[in-house]
Amino acid sequence: MNCPNCGGPNERSAKFCIHCGSALKGREEPAQELSKHYYEKKEIFEQDSPVYRETVEDRGGCWITFLSFFVPVVGLVLWLVWANDKPVSSQAAKKGFFASLIVSATLFILWFLLVIFMLRNI
Repeated sequence: MNCPNCGGPNERSAKFCIHCGSALKGREEPAQELSKHYYEKKEIFEQDSPVYRETVEDRGGCWITFLSFFVPVVGLVLWLVWANDKPVSSQAAKKGFFASLIVSATLFILWFLLVIFMLRNI
């Protein structure tokens, strides 16, 4: 679409001219066959699209794993709550929860063995 003020070329969906800044009256909506990138972006940002869930909402992240490790109850709750809605974040919470559980169990066993060893030597 050309600007009626300066005649410069603009995208069909533009509201203002990129050359002179004047408002483009009677702007046209983008046609399907003309804008491949428009439809790729639209598909990514549709709420029901699995691509949207994975790229925009469900990124997981190491902070969820660390939080779940240091506060295992939070990790367990996040794992169960996000199981269907955010599978990547849910798996990160699950990893942190189980890592915390394993470390806690190992430390408890070592402490128990140390107490038994100390009581035998008395």
